[in-house]
Amino acid sequence: MFFKKKFDKMLEAQKIEREKRYEEQGINFDEDIDINDLMEEGDVKAMIISAFIAFSPIFIVLILILVLVWMW
Repeated sequence: MFFKKKFDKMLEAQKIEREKRYEEQGINFDEDIDINDLMEEGDVKAMIISAFIAFSPIFIVLILILVLVWMW
């Protein structure tokens, strides 16, 4: 890589900043953390709705293809 030393130095600086921020917030990643502890109340609903919105057009197209092939 052309700027490998600069890139490595930047990654190390970001890691140190992230660790400081986590210490200030009281987050310790050495312990086992449950995903539900990090999520807010409506996050699961939002994830399900966004997955439905993202994948429903694909499923509709696949069903239409199957129906057209079956009718052929």
